Amino acid sequence: SQTSMRRVIHPSVGPTGPFAAWTANDELVMRTAEGVTSIKYAGQETSQVGNPHVNIGNEIKPLLDKDPSDMLLFASMMVSSRRQRLACTVWPITDGAARWHRGYVTAALAPGRTRVPEPMVWEGVSTIPTAMGEIIQFCEVRSLGTARLFAVTRKPDGTKGLAEWTSAWGDDVLADGTSVPIPWQILTRRLTIGGEYSVSSWGAVYLSLLNIRDKVDIVISARDRMDAEFKVVYTGTVTNPKWGAEGGYADAEMISLGTRFKEFKRPWLQILIQGTGSCIADLAIGGTGSGSPTETSSGKEVCVQPETICQFDPFKRA
Repeated sequence: SQTSMRRVIHPSVGPTGPFAAWTANDELVMRTAEGVTSIKYAGQETSQVGNPHVNIGNEIKPLLDKDPSDMLLFASMMVSSRRQRLACTVWPITDGAARWHRGYVTAALAPGRTRVPEPMVWEGVSTIPTAMGEIIQFCEVRSLGTARLFAVTRKPDGTKGLAEWTSAWGDDVLADGTSVPIPWQILTRRLTIGGEYSVSSWGAVYLSLLNIRDKVDIVISARDRMDAEFKVVYTGTVTNPKWGAEGGYADAEMISLGTRFKEFKRPWLQILIQGTGSCIADLAIGGTGSGSPTETSSGKEVCVQPETICQFDPFKRA
């Protein structure tokens, strides 16, 4: 007998399971025990001492590290060439012979769609409606020359289902046609102005909401200490009165929060934006001297309970 010919890119890095990788032309993106990496990065680092490999999932490593290593065998990964998105399952669950995942993370491979490719950006963690089930694995189906991406799901009653990954911009639509607004949140990193050891001074704050469908509920909170609760600085609801009649998306007028962040004096500030409904949210913060516009927010002091923040339970279901 003879040993088959093989090519070793990295002696200790590889997919954790049979569905934990996606292949393309001279490329292999994979879920590893350390996170997410690519055969391109693993190959390029062979010139470094110790052959270190680049973990391209470093920005979401705290989330990836929560997956038990012995259950990464069931991980599933998929890339949509049309949408330039990468998706990978997280939080594996097993029950006897059954196995599934509570959610999945996505990354934009070419965020700006520019001629010169930009670095990939992790978008966050997502779930699908409870009635559609939870993801077992991703699969690709080719029909009439078009590639369609599906997720094989496990429903609450133990039966299997299919959920299609589409480009539809809007609410979740259940099997019976019911429309369900999608809850979402954005949790920023610790933001600084003068450096991590300098006292920060925050100026005017503006919130922009674009591409609104029917209605969007928004709550903005902030904190400047890791052991502190998030303090609510703004709550509001923006409606699009023309959606039902004309079906067009609408942009809300710029919302001014005044200088509601000026009370946060520590070196950094972390912001939590929570919402329900479809929109594009953009928050702009100025430095000291950027003006003191009229506030349109409530002065009532309210704190967000920890259990409502994805940082504490990223897979809390509605």
